[in-house]
Formats: sequence, structure tokens, C-alpha cells
Amino acid sequence: MYSDSAYGFLIWDSMLRGASFNDWRLPDFADISRDQDLFMPVWSPGQYLFAGPLEWAGLSLGAAMNIVTTAFTVLGLVGWYRLYRSWNFPAASALLALGITAGSRHFALPFGIYNGGEVLLFGGMPWFLLLLGRWAALAPRQAVALVAALVVVAFLKLSGIVFALAALAAIVVYDVWPLRQIKWRRPLTAAVLVTAFMAAFYFFWISQGWTAIEAKNGAAWASLPSRFLEGWAAAVMAMVSLGDLAARIFQRPGQQMLQSLDSVYLIAGIPALALLAWSGRRLWVSHPQYVRFAAATAVFYVAAMALIYAKGSALLMEDRFYRPLALVLLVGIVHAVASARPAIRVPLGALAAATMVYGISSYVVRLQHNLQAPLGSRGFHHGTLTHDGLALMRRELQGADSGTVVWTMMPEIALEVRGARVVVNAGIEQQLGLRIYKGRTKRVLVFVDEAIFKDRQVELVLKSFVDYDRAKWVATKAGDATLFAQ
Repeated sequence: MYSDSAYGFLIWDSMLRGASFNDWRLPDFADISRDQDLFMPVWSPGQYLFAGPLEWAGLSLGAAMNIVTTAFTVLGLVGWYRLYRSWNFPAASALLALGITAGSRHFALPFGIYNGGEVLLFGGMPWFLLLLGRWAALAPRQAVALVAALVVVAFLKLSGIVFALAALAAIVVYDVWPLRQIKWRRPLTAAVLVTAFMAAFYFFWISQGWTAIEAKNGAAWASLPSRFLEGWAAAVMAMVSLGDLAARIFQRPGQQMLQSLDSVYLIAGIPALALLAWSGRRLWVSHPQYVRFAAATAVFYVAAMALIYAKGSALLMEDRFYRPLALVLLVGIVHAVASARPAIRVPLGALAAATMVYGISSYVVRLQHNLQAPLGSRGFHHGTLTHDGLALMRRELQGADSGTVVWTMMPEIALEVRGARVVVNAGIEQQLGLRIYKGRTKRVLVFVDEAIFKDRQVELVLKSFVDYDRAKWVATKAGDATLFAQ
């Protein structure tokens, strides 16, 4: 269970307990005897709206996640194939591009770690692009339907909105050039539908709370050129998960060599642009419409992401944010390389094959790891909870009701808490040493794992419950896990 997705299922659990749509119900920090509801716009609701109802219908949450992952993976493979063929690429090139995709790390990842919106966007985006191509005339009914399609994309994953708007801009941008022959209807129609969608999206979603695109670290506009260059590298590297591989090499837990991968993407920017330009020239005669669409979409999307990064958003430069663009560009590169001379075809083919070996082996490694991890009560394996810790939680939470407040380190651990109320100190909730919890309730349980939390950090957590006597906490230990009760 990925932490972001775990937050989503905490929201789903809250909605089942009576909270409003997309509200997370948790103890009020000003008085933990009562609850507060927080609207959570930072993630799209799709990550829980597909699997959650399946669990509610009787499946385990783990089985529900497997069904959703498999369904959207198949939907994506069919959709991307149809999209590639709609651009007049031969079946061999389309299938080769899909084969490279199916062997990649990003394809295997959701079968080992449920990443919610990532796999949903893989399955949904090609169908949006097919609709966009079919409705490129932007007749009034088509424009209205596209607004509805944008809403669906937003439900799948919020970052998909940026790509969808870039693709929409790409189909109308050529109508405004040359300036002496501007065709106003489609650009104006696109502007109206985007304005209507963004106004509604801002009112109903963005204005309701914090999102990852908001400035967090302060604007750094001087970084705009470098971010723009990094984006091109990310789009190419995302085709075969080279960014994921770089993170594995340079940011291995406990052996971190680089704090950030920005320099890796920056160095790869020029070769990535060179590869794209070479492919575009080779495809211009045979696939001019694809080249025009892909090039415009790429420019708009990379520029938009560069602005988001330079503004100081909380996003890291990662492959996953460029994946839809990468899948659009992949088929063009595959087709161009397949017909190139051996000096180009052989090394690039070897690189693709090597990344496929990495992707497939990463699935095997993750499978072995998951099978050793504890299987929770809701049918998914825990990555941040030991067998001893899970057993301790199950024992101590027996009979817990709404009068019990449980403090956990991670949201996926919190999903084991049923009946009691839960506080999470991770992700956007990372306020260790700063947040305090006032008031008293029937029972408070603080669950920590010594592999993650050290003595001083545990002390900060216990002190944060300001209306409880530090000396009266009773500790129960099992392996590296400890549960403090009062």
C-alpha cells in the first residue's frame, strides 16, 4: 500500500462513517474527544472510488486493489494500442512500443505497490486522447462532452489535468498560425471550455485546501530554463523508467548518494531533446499529423510543468509526472529507431531490452519482498509494519471503539484500525514536535516502531498529548514495535 493511496482509503472509511465526499474524519487536535472533517484536495478521489466499493461489496481491500490494477492495466494496453494505430503506426511498431511498456518498471510497480492514480491514468488517458482526436472539430456538443471527459481525468489523477489541457491546446494551436490566416472558432471554443472547467475545478476543489502544485518552497524563477530542460529528459526517461532506476542507484535507502535527481535529469536533457528531434525529422514525411500533435503537446506540457516547479511546488522531478507524455512519444521513437541504421538501432534496442530486464526483475523482487511482509486484516501486505507490530496492534485494539484514539506513524498502518479513531503523523501531516493534541478521551494508544522512531522522537510524540501525564504511559513491547497506552 502506497502512503498516498492509504490516505485515500482513510477518506473512504470516513465517508462510510458519515463524512461528506472526500472528507477525512479524524480527532480534532484542539479536543481529541470530538472529531473534525478535513476536505483533502491534494489527491484525486479515483484512488479509492474504484477499490473502496469493491471492498464494501464484500471483497478484501487487497483483492479490490488487484482487480482495479488489472482492469486499468488491460484498459490501458488496449487504449494505447488503439491510439497508436489511430495515428497510422503499423501494428508491429504499436506492439513493440507496448512490449517495451509492459516490460518496464512503471508497468510492474502497481502489481507490487498499489499506486492509485498512476495506474488509473495509464488506463484512462489513451481513451481521453482518442476522444479528443474524434472530437477535434470542437462542435458545441463535443466541447460539452470534453468538459465531462476532463472531469473524469481529474477523478483519475490530478496531474492528468495538466496533460489533458496540453493535448487540447495542441489540437488548436495550429489554427492561430500564420497570423494572417487565423481560424478563430476552435481556439475560442477551447478557451471557453477550459475556462468553464477550471473555474468549476477551482471553486469545487482547489479552493477547498492544499494541493501539491501550490508554492511550498518559495518561487525560483531563475530555475525555469533548467526545469524546462529537465522535463524533456523526464519525458524520455519515463518511457523505460530510467528515472526510477536512477533513484534506485543514487537514492537507495541507507546508501543515498544524491539528495535530488535534478542533476541527473539536467544532464540527460540535451541527449533527450536530440533523440526527439531526430525522431521527429524521420517521421515528418510519413506521420506529419502525429509529429505536429506530439510536438505541440510536449512543448505545452513540459513548459507547464516547468512553471509549476519554478513556482516552488512540493512536486519532485520524477518520471511518473511525465508518463502520459512519454507514452505518446514512445511509439514515434520506436517506429523511427526500428527503421534506422544498426549503429542507432542496436544500442537503443539494447537499452530498451536492459530496462525491460530491470522492470521484470523488479516485479520478482517486489513479489518476494511482499510475501515476507505481514498480511493485514484488509488483505494487503504492509511495507512499514512488522509481523510483531501487526500482532501487537491486533491484540491491543480488540474491543476498541470510538472512545479510543490511536496515533500511528503511517496512513497504511492506520488502515488496520477499525472502530477506533486514528491520528496519522506522516506525509502532509508530518508535524512531529510541532503539533499538540489537547483534551482527553477514554483511551489513547500511541503505536511506534523503533526501526523508524528513535527514543527522542517517541518522547516528542508522547509529550504532544499535553493533557496526559508523561509518567502514566504504559508501554507494551513486541519485537521492534511498542504501544504506549493511557
